[in-house]
Amino acid sequence: MAKRHADKAPEEQRQQVILLHRSITIDLARPVSNRKGKSDMDKKSKKRLDVINKKLQTLRPRLAGSREQADDPSELKQLEDEIKNLEAESAQLKAKK
Repeated sequence: MAKRHADKAPEEQRQQVILLHRSITIDLARPVSNRKGKSDMDKKSKKRLDVINKKLQTLRPRLAGSREQADDPSELKQLEDEIKNLEAESAQLKAKK
């Protein structure tokens, strides 16, 4: 009886390997853009886009505060320019996808 159990185990393992092989083969056969969870954007561009979005999240409230309390007009212009440049770079990276 122990022998039957021992013979059965390698067959089950073989079936699991075949199923695993099929799923990997199928996954690799699809184009990269259609793979689940994968994006067309490379890691460096994606990281840069994340950094830009974080900067924009901090700059926009600063710009609003600077508009309400216009102590330094050059700061207002600097913030507007920086936001404009970051938004342009973000749009460029998104279009590059």
